[in-house]
Amino acid sequence: MPQRILTNLWFVSLLILSFHVSAQNSQAVFSAEKDPVLIGKYLYLIEDADGVLTFEEIQKANTFRKLSDVVPNLNTSSSVFWLRFTVNDSNNITDLVLNIAQPVLDDITFYYPDSNGNYQKIEGGEKLSFNDRKYKEESFIFDINPKIEGSTYYLRIHSGEQLLLPLSIGKRQATFESQNNKRTLFGVYAGIILVMFFYNFFVWASTRDKSYMWYVLHTLFVGLTQASLQGYAFQYLWPNSTWMANHSIFIFTCLVSLAGIEFLKVFLHSKQNA
Repeated sequence: MPQRILTNLWFVSLLILSFHVSAQNSQAVFSAEKDPVLIGKYLYLIEDADGVLTFEEIQKANTFRKLSDVVPNLNTSSSVFWLRFTVNDSNNITDLVLNIAQPVLDDITFYYPDSNGNYQKIEGGEKLSFNDRKYKEESFIFDINPKIEGSTYYLRIHSGEQLLLPLSIGKRQATFESQNNKRTLFGVYAGIILVMFFYNFFVWASTRDKSYMWYVLHTLFVGLTQASLQGYAFQYLWPNSTWMANHSIFIFTCLVSLAGIEFLKVFLHSKQNA
């Protein structure tokens, strides 16, 4: 009787172990669609804290963990992150692109298989001039050419800012239409900021009231901060300055706070009242 119990326990343990191994080896495969679709739940991740792993080592690694969020949030980290995903073009959709709608990434390397199955790479990020990009978009866009049986792609990402990664795959035309809609909305926002800036600038020019001066500067820095966060400042204002691309967010965020403090000091007459 005890031997039978031990045999049953061994059999159950073997089943659990087999299920665990098969679950680890299984891989979620994204089926391509025409409209851009977020692929966060199809991503697998390895964190390289020291940034020393090579692509060859990553290909052989079995420590990838599956992500569960539609838009992964990797927080702020000095680590290098490797992402892996597989695309199955079962619908025979051509002209697919990967859109990384996070303009403030410092360093991106995209690895893709060519027609012979050998991996090639494309480097991107704010470490490179904007004019070096194939697609002159604020987002980072890479071509996807999946085989019918599925192709696996890799991303190496490193950034000093928060790593919020909205990755989507869709047909090139649909992706660019989505980008144009996003650009139109930001254009409306930029128009409102410019109206506020020029109106208050003319008020300051006619009254010489210091509170209006600081309010004008605050409005300007708020607009530049948002333009930097969305990638439009790098695209239109300093496309050849990688230093500004990497530091503009920090600079303008600080200037927003300083101008806001000075505005409040003048508006509340804190020098006289405090």
